[in-house]
Amino acid sequence: MLRSMNTQLNYRISALDGDAGHLNDFLIDERTWMVRYAVIDLGKWLPGRKVLMARQGIAEADFASRTLTLNATKEQIENAPALIDDAPVSRQYEHYLYEHYRWAPYWAPGFAGGGIMPLETTASTDFESPPFKETNPNLRSLKELTGYAITIDGESVGRVDEFMCYDDTWEVPFLVADVGGWFHKERLMVPTRRVSDITFTAHTLALALDAEALEQMATYDPTAPEAGRLEMCVYDYHGKLFSHKALDKEPDR
Repeated sequence: MLRSMNTQLNYRISALDGDAGHLNDFLIDERTWMVRYAVIDLGKWLPGRKVLMARQGIAEADFASRTLTLNATKEQIENAPALIDDAPVSRQYEHYLYEHYRWAPYWAPGFAGGGIMPLETTASTDFESPPFKETNPNLRSLKELTGYAITIDGESVGRVDEFMCYDDTWEVPFLVADVGGWFHKERLMVPTRRVSDITFTAHTLALALDAEALEQMATYDPTAPEAGRLEMCVYDYHGKLFSHKALDKEPDR
């Protein structure tokens, strides 16, 4: 089901043997618009410490109780590589993280990246590690991106309000744009594959479409009875052109 990522922040984190903090952030791969990691703040258990958890390590999401249950013990989490605040995620860190949990690495040939994989059934960690001295420049913080100015041809037309993802695959097909003051509508569903550039220094996110096309986007309605119905509204409104499943090639720029 399609769900707001921003409303999942601060979800309680439950390890296999007890509470383990709260959900602090998500890291999104801007090349594929897939969530690579959940950022977990270990809270009162281990104050001041954060760790990353790939979706292979998440066993269940209970949206009613606002809880993510991990497929890991507190000892495994405590012994995992710690995340340094505000520091880019290095390839070395990713290698050590995947090696620690025995996850199949997403950078390995043939890795599809779908679904949740229990730790005891993951592939062997006998894989080639990525270059250790490099950072992963494609990982973007959800909290950082939220609030970025949205631009078309260099002109601001709104701001990023939130992101939507599928709770089973962690694909991020849409962002919600707050365009109040620019257009008659207030909040619009925009396919992430229409994002042409993200600039950290300027805090901007550029779209590869014109203002008229943006204004015709479907209105985001958070009061919809279910996210799946909201998704169908976007598909019905835009047809094949803006259905993320139909966007197998790069948009015209």
